[in-house]
Amino acid sequence: MLIRSKKSFPNKGGGMKHPLEALPLALSIFSLFLVIPAGCGKKGAPLPPESLVPQAVASVKVKGARDSLFISWTMPQKNSDGSKPADLAGFKLYKKSGEECPKCPGEEYPIYVDIDLEAPGAALIEGRRVTFIDTDLKEDRYYSYKVAPYNKSGYRGAFSEAVNIKWQSPPPPPEGFKGSASDRTAVLKWQPFKAATKDETIEEDVIAYNIYRSNTSGDYPSSPITKSPVKGDSFTDIGLENNRQYYYTAKSVIITGDRIIESEPSGEIILIPIDTVPPAPPKRLTAVLADVGVRLFWEPQVTKDILGYNIYRRKKGDLAAGKINKSPVEGTTFSDYDVINSISYFYAITAVDNSLQKNESVPSEEISIKIPK
Repeated sequence: MLIRSKKSFPNKGGGMKHPLEALPLALSIFSLFLVIPAGCGKKGAPLPPESLVPQAVASVKVKGARDSLFISWTMPQKNSDGSKPADLAGFKLYKKSGEECPKCPGEEYPIYVDIDLEAPGAALIEGRRVTFIDTDLKEDRYYSYKVAPYNKSGYRGAFSEAVNIKWQSPPPPPEGFKGSASDRTAVLKWQPFKAATKDETIEEDVIAYNIYRSNTSGDYPSSPITKSPVKGDSFTDIGLENNRQYYYTAKSVIITGDRIIESEPSGEIILIPIDTVPPAPPKRLTAVLADVGVRLFWEPQVTKDILGYNIYRRKKGDLAAGKINKSPVEGTTFSDYDVINSISYFYAITAVDNSLQKNESVPSEEISIKIPK
């Protein structure tokens, strides 16, 4: 089966020949010895187009999900001679399948799809990453893929390493997917499960999980936030923005050798990280008598998220102190005019951060001062 995009190029390795190959032999030989004059001397014969093909494709990966296989790779940036940028026009994806191991000797890889970068068709291009979605699959059948780039003259570069997978139905999605949020952090948990290995000739299946995050409900990227599938039953997502809504879903993953097959997504959960960490209490609170009342001083906080300070006062004999300021004090001084002569007062202050929760620190050390008669 051959799928072509809007336009396709000839394959130096097979199929229809490039038009240049149809030129008479004498003309081809002449072109190799052609010398082009230049203002400061002479240049050698131009390199034939096939010597400037892109480098071989690297980082080819295959992942299964639902009823599809996702074959992806990274675009080369250099030509085979090391020159940049790569003379890149597209890719040829080769595929073979069977009931036997695809690594075993056998038939050559037939071309499966021609991906023209100007009209990629069923292929998805994200930055330098190319992904082709293959839906022509059968249960318990081996599939093997190779990729080769080609240049704008239609000459094909070297093959990539083959990636292999045995297709089977995806596992069920994780159950009991839930989470909790705290300061710039989300903790996600689920119920792990075990899967039976269908093929006794291959290594035991490894069950793992991929976590996906989005800022919009139901609109998730193709890549998970987990660098590699998580083999436990929890994952902590850090570095989030507080008071922002995040959507999460999880997928079970079966890994055997170099194959990965993902489940349908779990149910979606919504988490909003919040700042629950209070600031440190203020230090070096000092009280002095003023012309009228009491003047308080303290050291400023070194953290940047301080909204202000609350002032607490009690009289001698009171069991609890009460707040005497209406709103957080922005500076590091406060004057208390509502005092009575001959009474001893006890003061303590707290720091308040600028989060939505207005987290408040524990009180500073308490100090006392007596108002004279």
